[in-house]
Amino acid sequence: MAKRHLPLPGAFWQAAIALRDIIRQARKQKIDYLPALEELYRLAVIDSFCLPYAPRLQQPGYNVMARVPFSEFESMSLTWEHLAMKR
Repeated sequence: MAKRHLPLPGAFWQAAIALRDIIRQARKQKIDYLPALEELYRLAVIDSFCLPYAPRLQQPGYNVMARVPFSEFESMSLTWEHLAMKR
């Protein structure tokens, strides 16, 4: 549900809470939680693109982010391995 409301700031927060709970439950059940962990990392990277406020436009940063189709982020390689190599 939270992913449908991205890039609203609260949506990132709620998605992170849900993913952390999914990871916690998977670890308790001793099942693979890596996909959820990768999704949590990916959402954190996307959230890092958001500005709190866009002074030039004089509006909240998520308004700027809302103009970018979310499919653009979906098509980017935002894995830890890929981004760590870019340093």
